[in-house]
Amino acid sequence: MLKFFLLFIFLIFFYTKNLNQKCIYEKFDFADIDNQGNSYFVKNDQIKKYNIKGELIKVFSNKKLGSISSIDVSNPLRILLFYKDQSAVLFLDSQLSEQSDKLDLNLINLEQSVLACTSVNNSVWLFNKQNCELVRLDKNKNININTGNLNTLLSIDLNPSFMLEFNNYLYLNDPNIGIILFDIFGAYFKTLPIKSINKFNVVGNKIYYKKENKFYSYELKNYETEEIEEFSKYQIEMLITENFQLRIYNDSTCISLRKY
Repeated sequence: MLKFFLLFIFLIFFYTKNLNQKCIYEKFDFADIDNQGNSYFVKNDQIKKYNIKGELIKVFSNKKLGSISSIDVSNPLRILLFYKDQSAVLFLDSQLSEQSDKLDLNLINLEQSVLACTSVNNSVWLFNKQNCELVRLDKNKNININTGNLNTLLSIDLNPSFMLEFNNYLYLNDPNIGIILFDIFGAYFKTLPIKSINKFNVVGNKIYYKKENKFYSYELKNYETEEIEEFSKYQIEMLITENFQLRIYNDSTCISLRKY
């Protein structure tokens, strides 16, 4: 009788725990999640948006610009799409409709930009590889911040792979150097000793990242690193916002969307 009771309790716990878990089956090159629980999947030139219920909402593609290099969904009302090979940046609204303020980086001598991300007030950060500098464009496409050559200023050999802005700081990742922080004006702040990673999420005072098939959190206040053992070894990626997780598994098709 006790075994049946324990089994009943387990089933209730398991069912309750997974009430808010949805699975999406999709083939993609990379994915992201916004702070409203919407998930985005990019395959070549196409981006698909799913809502928190796991329902396909919209699909967008621009064949002329080719494959999408990266996206930034930190502002779900103004989604950034970066086309590195075409030196172009597009912006989509919440329905994945293209907005009118496309950026042609060739016209402003920033065609060597290799990274792009969203900034405050509809601005955009770019990393210009030619001059090894960070540039921020305002909403009128004017340069309002230019750091100058970071290799010279910081005495480093910079080859960044990813960047994002969070809480008025720009996080620039170089797998060989670490995560370099700049303030909203492009002034160097500090370098975090997190190396050999390609991407991460910042939530509150923590950085979440994957390294050597394990998931970690890095506390920005006390600089402590902690392994997150609950993240299954079968997952190949974990994307986190303040309220949601997007878990990507080994088959690259099943995504578990969970609300905390």
